Amino acid sequence: MPTMKYTISQRSLYEEKIKKSLFIGVINRADTVISAKDFITEVSKAHPQANHHIPAFIVGLHSEICFSSDDREPAGTAGKPVLNMLHRHELTNVAMVIVRYFGGVKLGVKGLIAAYGLVAEKAILSACKEPILKYFHYHCSMKYDFYDIFLHQTHAMEVIIEQTEFCDDVRLNLKVPENSHTEFLCFLEPMIKQDKIEIID
Repeated sequence: MPTMKYTISQRSLYEEKIKKSLFIGVINRADTVISAKDFITEVSKAHPQANHHIPAFIVGLHSEICFSSDDREPAGTAGKPVLNMLHRHELTNVAMVIVRYFGGVKLGVKGLIAAYGLVAEKAILSACKEPILKYFHYHCSMKYDFYDIFLHQTHAMEVIIEQTEFCDDVRLNLKVPENSHTEFLCFLEPMIKQDKIEIID
């Protein structure tokens, strides 16, 4: 069974001072690479005096697209720890920027890795996570006398009705969540054989 993936419902921010440097972690939902890049640009422009803007994002239902940058920090000390934390919390369709105002005390390689990882995790924990579900789409039709039965039987499956048309019959556009798709198909098959419902596409 595939691992459940999560995103966040709204932007969240966390800040912490570590050895006189101020770290600000900002995380936001980003469903596309374009929206992720736009968010990174927005946060960076909001902190023009900061020494570093460390970006990371993951996009795609299966985390297909990943990106991070160290933005002039030593290689592997900033972007990678942030990206690793997004993966550890099973997040996708998210973007994060960690802004650093240097306070005059060098942290060293291990210190930087620990600091960026810590701020990334606390920013994630301050956000509200929500699961990302894969949906199967159906366009179907049924007789009026079956419509109420259909609604009752599919309610517990969390089937989402996106559109309803009342014509000679009832036509529905449906979204069926992946975790109840097998149950939906088991319900659907005998109904099709009994001509209770027809799948249009």
